[in-house]
Amino acid sequence: MIVTNNNLIPAPDIFVEGDYYSVLLQARDLVYEGHELLMHPLFASIRMLLSPVKTLILSDIKKSMKENENSLVIIGESILKYKNLTKNRTCDFEHIDDYRILDLQLFNHAQSELGMSQKSVAFATDPIL
Repeated sequence: MIVTNNNLIPAPDIFVEGDYYSVLLQARDLVYEGHELLMHPLFASIRMLLSPVKTLILSDIKKSMKENENSLVIIGESILKYKNLTKNRTCDFEHIDDYRILDLQLFNHAQSELGMSQKSVAFATDPIL
């Protein structure tokens, strides 16, 4: 299941109107329904937390709360960390197109790592980052 607010992601299961935090909240609700996180909800770089876009991949199949305990902990802690790390900062909308491309590339890589069929958009040339 693909949850995103990035309009470059083709055919998401859920398109979220809102920012990165809104995507985290939507993912949290899905995790509480039993969907497992298949990628970590936070970026490795604090700078990327200023991105207004985020794409997450969750399982299509629901698990019990006991089986999904790891995802429950990760999404809860990720929301707290996101709020703590961004409380005195604002999203960087000035570079939103660049963030969309980075998010798309991370999504494509995650799909590949997970062995998912590609729902990607191909670029004529690799963007310069």
